[in-house]
Amino acid sequence: MDRIVKIGRWIKSIIAPKNQDLKIVVLSLLGATIIWFLSALNKTYTSVIKCPINLEYERDGTIAVKSPPEFVEANVTGVGWDLLKQNISFNNQPLQITLDNPVETKQIAGYAIQPLLSQHLGSLNLNFIITDSITFNIQPLKAKRMFLKINQSHIDLENLYEVVSPIGISPDTVWLTGPLTLVDTLPDTLLIQIPFQDIEEDINQTIPVNPFDQTLVTVDPPEVYVQIDVSKIIDFRKEFEIELVNFPLDSSILINPNRIGLNFKIQEEFIDIIPESDFIIIADYNNVNLQDSTVSIEIIEIPFYVEEVTMDTSKVKLVYAKEKSGT
Repeated sequence: MDRIVKIGRWIKSIIAPKNQDLKIVVLSLLGATIIWFLSALNKTYTSVIKCPINLEYERDGTIAVKSPPEFVEANVTGVGWDLLKQNISFNNQPLQITLDNPVETKQIAGYAIQPLLSQHLGSLNLNFIITDSITFNIQPLKAKRMFLKINQSHIDLENLYEVVSPIGISPDTVWLTGPLTLVDTLPDTLLIQIPFQDIEEDINQTIPVNPFDQTLVTVDPPEVYVQIDVSKIIDFRKEFEIELVNFPLDSSILINPNRIGLNFKIQEEFIDIIPESDFIIIADYNNVNLQDSTVSIEIIEIPFYVEEVTMDTSKVKLVYAKEKSGT
């Protein structure tokens, strides 16, 4: 601890005001540096500078797809004071370059702005412009009405979930405004991406509809309301009665079995409320196969909440009245 205190006192003794010799040395060095710096600034130098530029053109109805560079590089000669001001000034006024036909003009050669830049630099002498050319791409704006459609192939659903009704979208059209060359390549329909993952609940909310670079393209309106109904799909099996069509009215010919099992996928919320009347399965006597005494089974109608229906069997045996009575 005593050693640290001694070191601290020694450092203090060097920088203390009473150390007059050190103060004289420091002030002498500072004075010499200032004199050398001021002398150097009065000499002439050749240097490379960056001069800010600004393109002036009619901006209404146009958009810069590729903006021009912020500055051009030039080789100049001048007094040190002037070069210093050019390099450290934060209020450097940019060189104004006027474009009479911005849509048709794509670049300006460096040498073409040499007279303007020479006048702009004032006391500095312009030797040559290093920047070969100033390139940019300014295009007219174009508006297009586009129909909207949800990209269903990219809806990220939770496992076993499916979209179970037509997707609602409002409004179903938007106005898109952007560069002419981009708008002319777009189709009439704009696919909207659903920005959610592992969806297991219905979606009823607004989502953004601009898939483009928003600095170039605007969409009106920028959001639309989307409604997507989803449900968990369950594998299920249930037996249903087979209706007889074109069979003798005297019941002399029947079928065995008279019920059939159906396997299907169903929306989870309908499992406990499946009306048998929602399914129509028939055996049509006109489709009897006399060789093996069978008749084909047909599914005529299924409800909207089931899919991928398969039958346990595609045909049943005919049963004649005498066979039924055992005679």
